[in-house]
Amino acid sequence: FALVLLAGLPFVFLKGKPQYVATASLQVAARYMKNLKDDGELDFQSNSQYRQFVEHQARSVLRYDVLQDALARLGDGAARWKEPGEPERRSVERLRDALRSRAVPDTYIVEVSLAAGRKEGLAETVNAVVAAYLERMRAEMIFGAEDRAQTLRAREKALLQAMQERTERRTAIANDARGDLF
Repeated sequence: FALVLLAGLPFVFLKGKPQYVATASLQVAARYMKNLKDDGELDFQSNSQYRQFVEHQARSVLRYDVLQDALARLGDGAARWKEPGEPERRSVERLRDALRSRAVPDTYIVEVSLAAGRKEGLAETVNAVVAAYLERMRAEMIFGAEDRAQTLRAREKALLQAMQERTERRTAIANDARGDLF
């Protein structure tokens, strides 16, 4: 053992390269909000269904739209992933290849990690990816939320228009009645 250690030590110093890793852990709690159609929350009937859900969340971290948002969040730091004259799609694919997202077996944890030979920007990149993922998942938690909000905004606009028209009509009636009195 000592002979192998002594012989291997110079080899490690000559050929070894440092490897830096930034890791984020996400706790997956499957709770979708109640909606008007169904009064129940998301319910898993078995442990295997829950594991599939956690695996799905681990794969969702590496979605193109999530990573695209993460690069946008990085601002100037995104230059580490972009090469001059390169399309954005290739930058996102390079980031996807470098990232590792996995569900920790027998837990409700998803680990997102990024390894490189330099430590600059690793933590910022992982944090940007996790923040983009959380924002996307929060937005997708209520299915059709954007469509519902748009419908509500259109209805609000129509009601405000109707209120304005009725106020103007009431004012006109009041002015006519007042003119008849004098």
